[in-house]
Amino acid sequence: MTPSVNGIKPGTVTFEVQNAGTQKHEMVLVRATSADQLPRKPDGSIDEDKIPTADKIGETGELDPQTTKKVTFTMGAGTYIMFCNIVTAPPSPVSHFHQGMHMQFTLNA
Repeated sequence: MTPSVNGIKPGTVTFEVQNAGTQKHEMVLVRATSADQLPRKPDGSIDEDKIPTADKIGETGELDPQTTKKVTFTMGAGTYIMFCNIVTAPPSPVSHFHQGMHMQFTLNA
């Protein structure tokens, strides 16, 4: 993940999400004080079902390699975590989140 979130203010925010990789990815956006606070599954992915509904901002859905998608969300001031929650296929399932595909940013009023 190489996001550019500098200077973003609360309100309507559009993200242009590009998967420049060779495998599927996604962008999930939640309100949280830190990535460490997010509930985990045994494979290291985030258990999105355990995140309070009010903190779930939205997501892109799966993006195929070399594709781009724009998504728009209404976001208030606060701290957010953006992450990929894809899990690689067995025999060695590993979550992209666990591999470090996440970042925290704050929108200030």
